[in-house]
Amino acid sequence: MKRPNVLQNAGPDVTKRPPGKKSRPARFSARSLALDVLLASARHRRNATELLDKKLSETAPDVRDAALTTQIVYGTVRMQGALDWIVSQFSDRPVEKIGLKALMCLRIALYQLFYLDRIPDYAAVNESVRLAKTGRNPGVAAFVNAVLRKYIAGRDSLKFPAKEDDPAAYISTVHSHPRYLVERWINIFGIERTEEICRVNNIPAPLFVRTNTLKISRDDLIKRLENEGVSTQTVDGSPLALRLDDYPAPAALPSFRDGLFYVQDVSAMRAVYCLKPQQNEHVLDICAGPGGKTTFIAQQMQKHGSLVAVDSDPVKTVMIEQNLSRLGIPGVSVIRTDATKLYEEHPDWSFDRILVDVPCSNTGVLRRRVEARWRLTPEDFDRLAAIQMCLLDSAAKMLKKKGVLVYSTCSIDPAENEQVASAFLADHEELKMNLEENTLPVEGGADGGYIARFVRSS
Repeated sequence: MKRPNVLQNAGPDVTKRPPGKKSRPARFSARSLALDVLLASARHRRNATELLDKKLSETAPDVRDAALTTQIVYGTVRMQGALDWIVSQFSDRPVEKIGLKALMCLRIALYQLFYLDRIPDYAAVNESVRLAKTGRNPGVAAFVNAVLRKYIAGRDSLKFPAKEDDPAAYISTVHSHPRYLVERWINIFGIERTEEICRVNNIPAPLFVRTNTLKISRDDLIKRLENEGVSTQTVDGSPLALRLDDYPAPAALPSFRDGLFYVQDVSAMRAVYCLKPQQNEHVLDICAGPGGKTTFIAQQMQKHGSLVAVDSDPVKTVMIEQNLSRLGIPGVSVIRTDATKLYEEHPDWSFDRILVDVPCSNTGVLRRRVEARWRLTPEDFDRLAAIQMCLLDSAAKMLKKKGVLVYSTCSIDPAENEQVASAFLADHEELKMNLEENTLPVEGGADGGYIARFVRSS
């Protein structure tokens, strides 16, 4: 069967080792590294991106193995739903009854066989079977081998659910999203737009950076990056942003270490542009970790005024401090506390501008946060909306007369966005909304998200 056209621009196919290149030890092969990362992520509910970065740093594979490892990890997680559906067509055991290691070996092999063009069948099958043999149960390898052989023999007859018969089943399976989420979005956006959202979510996101104008101009940053071997594109409507072309590891660049830019999507920059922080103002950034918006606020204020960054996560507060230091921004107060209790702890505080970038479902950035779609539950929307309301209520108590409050999410769901903003306004007659934006993720462009700006009249 010809595979559905769902992975356009999925990245380079890095499958062939250069002539004369010796293979590394099996435990350091791309597929072995990918399996280690995927198992650790599933078992411990850890972020696959962070685990992958750590694994690649520890093992230092060559460029092609690192690229293939990355491609397999991200692709296997993104396409997990479709891969499990394929497994179900060729396994005599229900997917939910298959052990985690066996299932992960199957996913890794089928991702290569179904979605990558130049992987030989024998390479994908033999390596996954070999990896399955490393456990204590010899039957795992035999099971993996049997399922993969059945797939190879029967793949030409494989058929996905028909869109005309069951649109939710089709989109959920072909574009690999939880069915409840697809059904929810069909009710909100309709069938065609939902399919487009899911399609874009499976395409690796572009890499944007924000020029640190406290140290360098955008034009000079372009020249510096060119000297470091990185080509860039300017971004319409975002005067400090650059898109980096085909460079997956910006942290390795000297210009990054020198604090000349911050990796940040243009949608995140937009929230700060809407806040419009001014010099000599008192500004508060709630849920500030890891510091992208905090550092941009300080940059816009030219380091004149006071800025308080608050987050409850000790790891994120450390990251805020590190990013402030790298970018050369002194004088920001970083506080670790529960922001819903901030007014109770500091009833005398008041601010000219407050950014409330709330925890959310991440449904606008699923192409970046690859596990998020599988860890989100239907109950999370109401739970997160309640947290967002508490954060907004706390922030409103600290907003000066004529002050500006910006509420932002990286969600595309109205339950967290428009509905929360409406309820917040109903509870705060002293506030007026003068801007509201809800954007969907765009192929080759910005992430999805929501911004609402409120002004206090009394």
